[in-house]
Amino acid sequence: MNDTQKMDINDKPYLDRLEALVTALLEMNFDGAAGIWQFELDLLEVQREIQAAITLCKQKMRRREATLDQLNSLRQARWHARRLGDALAWVLLDNDRKIIFSLSENESVSVPTDEHGNRGTVAIAQGLADQGWGFPLLHDITDVLRVGDVSFVRFDRPPTTVEVKTRLVDENPMPDGRTAVTYQVTVLAAEGRENISSIVVPSNEQPIGFVPNPRALRQLQRLGRAKAHQESQEGVLNTGGGDERPSIITTVINRHRGHWDLVSEMIKTAYRTGFASAAPEPPFVYAAFYNQNGVSPADVTSAPLIEGVKDSQFLMKSGGNSLYITSIPSSPERRPALYLPYFLYPIPVEQIVDLLHGRLLLVVFHNMGRTAAALATAGVTLDIQDGRKGTTRGAITLSANFEHDDGKQRFEWNGFHHYVEQVVNEFDSSELLIDIATKLCDEAGRNFGNVRAHYAMIRESRQSGSVAPTIEP
Repeated sequence: MNDTQKMDINDKPYLDRLEALVTALLEMNFDGAAGIWQFELDLLEVQREIQAAITLCKQKMRRREATLDQLNSLRQARWHARRLGDALAWVLLDNDRKIIFSLSENESVSVPTDEHGNRGTVAIAQGLADQGWGFPLLHDITDVLRVGDVSFVRFDRPPTTVEVKTRLVDENPMPDGRTAVTYQVTVLAAEGRENISSIVVPSNEQPIGFVPNPRALRQLQRLGRAKAHQESQEGVLNTGGGDERPSIITTVINRHRGHWDLVSEMIKTAYRTGFASAAPEPPFVYAAFYNQNGVSPADVTSAPLIEGVKDSQFLMKSGGNSLYITSIPSSPERRPALYLPYFLYPIPVEQIVDLLHGRLLLVVFHNMGRTAAALATAGVTLDIQDGRKGTTRGAITLSANFEHDDGKQRFEWNGFHHYVEQVVNEFDSSELLIDIATKLCDEAGRNFGNVRAHYAMIRESRQSGSVAPTIEP
């Protein structure tokens, strides 16, 4: 029987292995830095095996030997594994949203196969860590880190993020049956705006110069843009990193008490009765479902949830309601989840493990209509478009009018869904969402003249032919 035939297409064995990793991370049960590095390698191995099981399940489905439910369960297990990698990234990067967000601006990356490219990345990560670069964080085990291949973390400076290019040089069989493999590895790191450094790790042959292809150039551009965003000053227009799209970094301090005490009590009640709900403030209704055999659709539909919603101030009698439903754990998504992974919630480890295995389910009902009404009183408008299946993944455009020297101007931004998802998934106060929205609009108005001058300079440069257009990722 070969390895493929022995592979399990049920999700439970993989979730059990993830449970051991979750417990180790939350209890910080590691033997120093070497233990954390082994955690990364073990998580990478589990992700690869889940991906292989997904491939096998698809093959079996074509022969009617497997079901769509099995495939979806494996995909959910893969998503759990990727979010566990995100949790490690949040820990190692000290919950620094500025750094995490800057490394998320790219397409999703699939689980890497055990091939020469990934082996070279792992090997050079270990080698450069031994040379003092810092602790290596493999982006391949995460979903949220989509720029670069490895970030080296040190506590005395910001992380160094690199792209790794691997070339197989030689393979030689050894007497013990193993194979000695020699790689030439090129490490590319963006330092500053356009200063790009290359380090070639020599092989036993003469190094071959690395000639960046268009894909590598785009990767380098993303590295430069991420570095520029990480180093940009508060409230100052950032045009660095070779990016023609300017950005503004601003910080909003959360001065509002979140709802974790209420969530904790709600979960305790659900463990006793199977279901509990709570209405912390008018825009939100929370619900918790528990079943030691796994929460089923019947558990959800039979719960007295509608009555709880009707009895709260969740709905506005005057109309204008816009309802979004978020389940935790979430379903797999293509765009990055820029909010705290549920593995890091401030609840007992046992409850985290139950979320992993589907024995505990949390649901947030958010009436965006109420949030929009509150923002309207501050002069900010939310244009809400329904997402697929009514989730917060719909388009949410933030806009506001402001006065400028040459008259009234308007600011619009269609990325506000990130902050809605943050507040919802982290059980924060709706007041934080209002603070974020008003701060964004204020900064946009304050920097309007600089933004307009920046684009005018780009148009002039293109017309004169002095600047080549930026390569977009």
